[in-house]
Amino acid sequence: MLRVGGRLKHANISFGKKHQLLLPRSHHVTKILIAALHKEHLHIGQQGLLAIVRQRYWPVRAKCTIRQIVKKCVRCFRMNPPEVVQFMGALPDYRVNPSPVFYSTGIDYAGPFFVRQGRRAAKVKGYVALFICMSTKAIHLELVSDLTSAAFLAALHRFVGRRGCPEKLVSDNATNFKGAHSELQELYKLLQSQQLQDEVDRFCAAKEIQWSFIPPRSPNFGGIWEAGVKAAKSHLKVILCEASLTYEEMNTVLVQIEAILNSRPLTQISNDANDLTALTPGHFLVGRELTAVPEPSYGNVRVSSLSRWQHLQKLKQDFWARWSAEYLSELQPRSKWYKDKITVRPGMLVVIREDNMAPQLWHLGRITEVTPGAEGLVRVVKIRTANGEVTRSVSKIAILPIEDNTFPAKE
Repeated sequence: MLRVGGRLKHANISFGKKHQLLLPRSHHVTKILIAALHKEHLHIGQQGLLAIVRQRYWPVRAKCTIRQIVKKCVRCFRMNPPEVVQFMGALPDYRVNPSPVFYSTGIDYAGPFFVRQGRRAAKVKGYVALFICMSTKAIHLELVSDLTSAAFLAALHRFVGRRGCPEKLVSDNATNFKGAHSELQELYKLLQSQQLQDEVDRFCAAKEIQWSFIPPRSPNFGGIWEAGVKAAKSHLKVILCEASLTYEEMNTVLVQIEAILNSRPLTQISNDANDLTALTPGHFLVGRELTAVPEPSYGNVRVSSLSRWQHLQKLKQDFWARWSAEYLSELQPRSKWYKDKITVRPGMLVVIREDNMAPQLWHLGRITEVTPGAEGLVRVVKIRTANGEVTRSVSKIAILPIEDNTFPAKE
């Protein structure tokens, strides 16, 4: 047995602690010895495990070996499993092609907020239905009195009457709202009710609207409306504080917040002194920012040889040209999820991440089916668990660090 020399010759400690046994790097005996000490000391961390190992042994490049052992420990992995980050995909066609405003629309709910039916009436819950244009990011807010199918369809009818009939509606899957909070349970029951589904199907069929859902519990698929909800709620929190408004007052506040959100620049402000305005969603709605001072009428002024209608059409085309030149270029780079492409295949054993549950209670499952995207990268998987099969985004699973998940399964 080879032992370390070192500088502790005259230390008043045992011979084994002064001259530890030298162990080869990444050897099988070295690995099982370190793994045994890791379990014996109740899954201690890397620094503590290094101190314990060096009391009797001196592995070559011990930190690297210990790091590998701790990362492959299934018990430690289940306490804090890292999420699977797949390579960021390309944007869908309705996000990057010119189209009428709200032609493709995303829908989400925010709330609850407390409103009064009258100045002296008791407080009741109210919700905000957010509709966002998928191409221009224009926002439409509707105040909904309760979580019933009638209130939801009434908000949808008001949106269609004011903004026009969309071709495509995209929304969260109902299971996104299934949580521990009572408000989420109410919203989950609303979207899961067969009555609402039948009425929505009849409404969409009559108007030839395509309604699609993102995968269950995958909010990253609907980041555009999640950002809109976050912005709207931030304004409401600042304005309301603890005040309880009447239904009409709350509706007025929502309209003002909608105007502010639709006046935000889509791109960075230009440094050009002659460029006095930035492109906003309001330009596609009314031809200017919704919070800007109205310009005087130039109806009697001749604009070259164009008629007034032709001039308005030219303005809209100019807005879309700026949208293509300024806004689309900012969507090109991948701000995150650009390093590795994760290989996910059927047969892998994974941990299913749950938002309202402790990590040690997260369920184990085996991938039975994968759904690749347009680039061939897997983004949605079907998992078999002890309670049945579930569908999840890859961002909601963690791949266990075991040998079967590292190498192709043997036939």
